[in-house]
Amino acid sequence: MNYDYSDPHPISAQIDLAKNLFQKHPNYATNFLYKPEDGKSLINLGTLTNSIQLIEPFSILGITEKELGGSLLERCCNLLQIRTALLEVGLETPIHIFGCLDPAVMVAYFLCGADVFDGLAWLRYTFDHGFVTYHSTATILKEQWCISEEDLLLTRWISNLEYLEALTRSMKRFCKTGLVNEFCLDQSLLTQVLCLVKLSGIEFEGGN
Repeated sequence: MNYDYSDPHPISAQIDLAKNLFQKHPNYATNFLYKPEDGKSLINLGTLTNSIQLIEPFSILGITEKELGGSLLERCCNLLQIRTALLEVGLETPIHIFGCLDPAVMVAYFLCGADVFDGLAWLRYTFDHGFVTYHSTATILKEQWCISEEDLLLTRWISNLEYLEALTRSMKRFCKTGLVNEFCLDQSLLTQVLCLVKLSGIEFEGGN
């Protein structure tokens, strides 16, 4: 991954810096992390989509979640526009969202065009059918108050990783079937995710 500078640069300079870095490591996949320009807190969507052909040399296009947009809806809409721009120039470059590992949000971003996710939520929270709770809240809900926190943490981390693996498999199945019920989310939560995605510009018929 690139981005080893502190001052904001226009996208053309960011791309040149990334190319120079990646040329030193020709045997590795390249993840171009696009950062906001001119000291802004959010990426410039128009600049990115207008320059999307310049992304072709890279294996992956990366964007941090907090810099993708000011709201969840804006982020989904921006993702969809980025994915559309890539497809219009014949690129199927995976989009990596840095700092996102909330299952329901991951599904929403996935449906809007994202492919790769990472974050530390699996260490900090408990995942249960797509819902995310504090470990202490999960302890109460599951009536596990007599089990040591150390044992619970290890159990929850393993469970969270298993859930993320299941979510990955469900995304792969969706790519083959197009059925939204492939996603291992609580049905009420999935319904809300689909509402968000619909507002972003994509509608899926039915719930199966």
